[in-house]
Amino acid sequence: MTYIYFFYGLSFFTLGISVIFYPKKGSEFRIAKTFVFMALFGIFHGINEWAEMFSLMHSPAESIVLKVLCLVLLPLSYYFLATFGIKNILRDDASLLAIQAIPVGLFVLWFILTASANQCSLMGNIWARYLLGIPATVLTGCALLKQSAAFSQMKAYISRDFSTAAFLFFLYGILTGLVVPDAGFFPASFINYSFVAGATGIQVQVFRTVCAIVITYNMISILSVFAWETQERLRRLSLKDELTGLLNRRGFFALAEQQIAIAKRQSRKMLLIVGDMDNLKQINDTLGHAEGDAAIIEIAAILRESFRQSDIIARIGGDEFAILPVENMAGNLTAPIHRLQNKMALHNDRGKNGYCLSLSVGTSIYDPGGNYSISELIKQADDIMYEQKKIKKKYETAG
Repeated sequence: MTYIYFFYGLSFFTLGISVIFYPKKGSEFRIAKTFVFMALFGIFHGINEWAEMFSLMHSPAESIVLKVLCLVLLPLSYYFLATFGIKNILRDDASLLAIQAIPVGLFVLWFILTASANQCSLMGNIWARYLLGIPATVLTGCALLKQSAAFSQMKAYISRDFSTAAFLFFLYGILTGLVVPDAGFFPASFINYSFVAGATGIQVQVFRTVCAIVITYNMISILSVFAWETQERLRRLSLKDELTGLLNRRGFFALAEQQIAIAKRQSRKMLLIVGDMDNLKQINDTLGHAEGDAAIIEIAAILRESFRQSDIIARIGGDEFAILPVENMAGNLTAPIHRLQNKMALHNDRGKNGYCLSLSVGTSIYDPGGNYSISELIKQADDIMYEQKKIKKKYETAG
């Protein structure tokens, strides 16, 4: 049994240490903010099992300190597990704060019942399992099932690991919460260590150890979601233009190709708009490059106001922008251009900069029967845009 307790404790202690040191900073997942309670459960529960192991190796008189340590560690570990479970089930709603205090209430009740018992060590162990162990494992199992649904569309194996860990916590709740040391009252007089050993020929600690090992394996596997999240964050950053926050050329091509593929399957036309900022060189030469950058940022803001959040808007060059509206606008070329021009005019009417912002615009149409690539569509729109720019310069020179 010494080895069983050793691996039992090692499993949960490894879980706790892994959760603490695994990078989770900056994660947007709710569970990342509550994993500290799972870590504390693992560490405290693991040390508790090691204390049980050492108490078996010493005489009753020598193991008093270890039994006192177990008396404290076991309920505390369940308290942290219950806190983890309840925080992942409930919303951040002020009206639910009282429910979040349930683990504290159960811990206080455990303390009162244990302090008033004749056999503090035995009854403290039993009440910890009944009052804290069962609720903690059930709450955690429900929380992990809830997380499984949330992650189902991200990574299939992550959702599977959440579901497996949830099932094992339910099973562990039976083995650690219902199966208690032998005592002279029901149900401890019936469902206890002797009952399991007599019915199966195997000590309950063996079953608990197997559960602990598999729970730890699945929970550590779940931690990989944070590495995936970091990679996704870096990937998104690599698709963004640093100055404007719009998509960069790479990001535009990646998302536009996806939308073109969808449009092709749906036999739907799409409108592509290319805009080139007018007079950026003049702004840079007269007012400086910092003002030129500010003008580009303002153009980006106007584009965001002119199009929907779902539309693909990008800065694909120094002063060149591209927009691919996701909705079917191929039959209405003028409406989005007029909307953009109106937003630009409103901005210039405010007269904050001492100069006017303007874009020369070109458009092209994706036709599912034409098999044009994004590059070819951009070239078509560029050709029209440069013609418009020539006309503007001609009028400026004539003026």
